[in-house]
Amino acid sequence: YLWHGMRVLATDGTRLVLPNHPSVIEEFGQQKFGPKADSPRSLAMGSMLYDVLNQITIDARLAPYASSERDLLMQHLDKVKQGDMLLLDRGYPCFWLLFLLKAKGIEFCVRLKDNWWLKVKEFTESDEKERIVTFTLPKKDRKKLAGYPDMQDSTITCRLIKIELTNGEKEILCTSLVEQEKYLYNEFDKLYHYRWNAADAYKMLKSRIEMENFSGKT
Repeated sequence: YLWHGMRVLATDGTRLVLPNHPSVIEEFGQQKFGPKADSPRSLAMGSMLYDVLNQITIDARLAPYASSERDLLMQHLDKVKQGDMLLLDRGYPCFWLLFLLKAKGIEFCVRLKDNWWLKVKEFTESDEKERIVTFTLPKKDRKKLAGYPDMQDSTITCRLIKIELTNGEKEILCTSLVEQEKYLYNEFDKLYHYRWNAADAYKMLKSRIEMENFSGKT
């Protein structure tokens, strides 16, 4: 299944409780929990690149608890093809990441925090449902795009979309799909909602398959 001819992929992270074993502790370390921080446990950060329409895991990563979702996203990107649509939640977006996706030819629809950027804040408080905006790559992030010299002094154009949720909250999406007549405003609520299929995949893995109920320790 495709959306406008594109694979629709999402990345999401989860925390996993690991077995208590010296080899696990050596690889993943320990975090202290409990009221007095006297209950050490080994945990991991898991991340999946998930085809949300076909419900298939394209790539999976496991890393120490201190790793960030964005770090693991970088490891997934070699599995994302030019022309794919990537859905990301509020924990992922930053300026250099949007530039990197543009440089790789990856389409995106990401949710932004309301105060992520002054232009986003202004848009959130406006009566507009959508707006075309231009991003400039901050100088501090140029090293992140060292492999794409053409992007260093360039700008990218994106489309902000505001969706009123049933709880009264405003969902702000940022997408690379700026052609308003081809990609209609009314399509984006459902498109971004597909991201929840990745969360449902974790529910199946943790609750039904009980992936944290390890049969071995090493």
